[in-house]
Amino acid sequence: MQASLRTGYLPGLRPSRPGLRDVRVCALKGFGKIDTQKSKCPCGSGKDYSGCCQRLHKQQLLKASGPEELLRARFAAYVKRDWKYLVRTTHSKNPARAGSTSQDGKIKTSFEQDVKVTCSWADFQTLDILQVRDGSEEAEVDLRFTMKQVFELQSGEKIKDAPLQSIEETARFAVEDGEWRFLGSQSNWDRNELKPVAA
Repeated sequence: MQASLRTGYLPGLRPSRPGLRDVRVCALKGFGKIDTQKSKCPCGSGKDYSGCCQRLHKQQLLKASGPEELLRARFAAYVKRDWKYLVRTTHSKNPARAGSTSQDGKIKTSFEQDVKVTCSWADFQTLDILQVRDGSEEAEVDLRFTMKQVFELQSGEKIKDAPLQSIEETARFAVEDGEWRFLGSQSNWDRNELKPVAA
């Protein structure tokens, strides 16, 4: 594809040869192949991110149509580290909204701080929806997801060759102010110790 570039737009710019009025350039689309994996939505739908969860993340007035779509959008938000979307879609009755306190009681964090930390210390990988039990005002979704813990909890140091963790969870959702929100969950992952629950 060729495009014409006129030379008379900038004052003092003159053609290098008399009679030359345009410069022809070839428009290219960049170098290399487009990475289709990066454009795929991390929620596992198989769609492009821009046509899937990104619209929920970026358009605050757009709401998830149901609990499964909200769960997928929240998982994608963890992958994309969109902590604002996670806070916005958490139910006001979710106990995590109270924030957390260290075991010795010396450190108190807000819910927003906790979400930011989770987004930064974990590398979320895959999501599988196992079962959806949908009601008109409340719903449960059984799911499995994998993630790697990137930083050590106590020291804050980066973990070399972090193992992939498989976490199973039942997430609860409820309608609040006309939209689905995350109410809480039961999991085989200890969120305080950041390790699997002992069987």
